[in-house]
Amino acid sequence: MKPRVVVDTNVVVAGLLTSDPASPVARVLEGMLSAAFVFAMSGRF
Repeated sequence: MKPRVVVDTNVVVAGLLTSDPASPVARVLEGMLSAAFVFAMSGRF
């Protein structure tokens, strides 16, 4: 079973802006893009 995570928007933006692919925020973004975990999102938009 894949882990469920809630990722703050600031982490996503930092992952896009970082130049270090080994940084924690870049690794979280890579996990999101590769579907390494299940997204938990709010139902309100």
